[in-house]
Amino acid sequence: MSDFDEPFYIPGDMQWPFRSRRIVGLLVVLSLTVAILYRDPARETIEDRSYQFSGFYDTPTEATRWVDDPGPFLTRLENYNKGLSGVRDEILKKKNGSAWQDLREGPGTVIAGNQPHFLVQLSHESNVKGVFLRWRNSGYPKGKWDSITDISNLLVGRFYPWVGSGDFCRYLTGSNFTKHRWEVVYNHICTTDTAKAQTDQSLELYFLNALQINQKYYWPGDAYPSHLYTDLPSYILYVHVIQDGVATPEGDVYTANTKIIPYGCKPKFIWTQPPKKYRSTPVYDEVFLITQYWGKAFFHKNIEILPRISPYLQFLQQHQSVRIYVSDSTNQTQVILNFLGIGSSRFVGGVVRAKVLYLPQATNCGFANIQETQLLSYHLRKIFSHKHPATQRKKTVILIRRSVERHFTKRLELKKHLKSLSEQFGLDFFWFRDDPIPPLTEVMAKFQQAVLIVGPHGAGLSNMLFTPPGAYVIEGLCNPPHTNLCFMRLAHLLGHRYHAFISKKGCQDYLQISPALIAAAAKTYLEQMQKNGLI
Repeated sequence: MSDFDEPFYIPGDMQWPFRSRRIVGLLVVLSLTVAILYRDPARETIEDRSYQFSGFYDTPTEATRWVDDPGPFLTRLENYNKGLSGVRDEILKKKNGSAWQDLREGPGTVIAGNQPHFLVQLSHESNVKGVFLRWRNSGYPKGKWDSITDISNLLVGRFYPWVGSGDFCRYLTGSNFTKHRWEVVYNHICTTDTAKAQTDQSLELYFLNALQINQKYYWPGDAYPSHLYTDLPSYILYVHVIQDGVATPEGDVYTANTKIIPYGCKPKFIWTQPPKKYRSTPVYDEVFLITQYWGKAFFHKNIEILPRISPYLQFLQQHQSVRIYVSDSTNQTQVILNFLGIGSSRFVGGVVRAKVLYLPQATNCGFANIQETQLLSYHLRKIFSHKHPATQRKKTVILIRRSVERHFTKRLELKKHLKSLSEQFGLDFFWFRDDPIPPLTEVMAKFQQAVLIVGPHGAGLSNMLFTPPGAYVIEGLCNPPHTNLCFMRLAHLLGHRYHAFISKKGCQDYLQISPALIAAAAKTYLEQMQKNGLI
């Protein structure tokens, strides 16, 4: 029995006499009747409530605004953005143009994102207000939730079993496969049967509830807590609105005498003094914070940082005065955010002070968030298709070529195999090179048309973000026990089909995987797509 299944119990010496309980019961019924007859419609979808969490985090309390309305996911997201705008208006009215309030001196409280009470502690902070989009059960009986038919909580609801070579599946179904216990993350499940990759299924619940496992920060042992495998979460998204804050490039926030440390890459869950000379930095009225550690690296930027902004585009387009705290302002960041309607003139960086800071849910290191990632993929594909109609483009097979470490030993042979298969099935073939990387618009165009992506483990696989759900992704993995399965998670959450081959060496130099084996899997998948009318 989990902590959330404990029955409610009243000790015998606290039970009331029967008649008193009857009177109280009648009063409760009368109160509920009055509440129903005289309810306020304006508060039916956006209200302050407390809910029992069934995910990793404990229950937030009264300082939380819940948006709880029916309808399709994108409609609910609009109301969530309106709810955030309402909280913004309340806070700005309360501040009434007052000056930024400095931090308090001395060591303070640490609120750490790797702890179950993270959200509860935040709700107790007078400078912090949480806004949550509630998960809607939509009438599913307990244990019968089905992502395929759920239109209220996800954009993409069809998912597929992950497939691997024999060596890979032996690792994943065993124990102590990797340093960061990916076999626990994937529940020791793996199949070598390529036919299963074409059968859609509902999403496993632990993908909605679990955190990234790390020996330093969060270590559940040989399995997650049992309720994470069986219970639906209570929320879809959350953002905290923080008054009078100081934000750091790592994504931490100081306010009053509190340090808020989300669970991203390389967090330091201890009290440290605010950055030196923070008092000399500019003070902004409002800043939306998406920066995290390693935010300039290609994978971390595209899969951990930028998705954090995707649920809030309506809010940010409505309130143009809100600045965006980005990890870097390179051309690629500018192109993607410009696609999303956010100009680079709004970017800020370094150490930032703000009268109002917006802190959306963080992304665990290498551990894509499902709704945010699906939303970013959806928005980028939709906007790109509108600007660049694909009427003349053919569906494409992509082979990713890395110019430095972690590339296939016989990549020219693999290229020959895949190019031949592309011609056989009437598809384009694209050899995606990183020396130099093509312009982002060209990359988006190619991956938008991809039906099969093959690549060694590396940042180039992040571009599956631009690919419509249902593509096949074949990844060459390397170097157990340090194997990183972040792209397996990304492919799964985006609704792609995933197949892993593993090299016993190679992360520092070459991946020793047979081109013939990869080509055989590719041919099987192309035949499946042809049979199903997808190519």
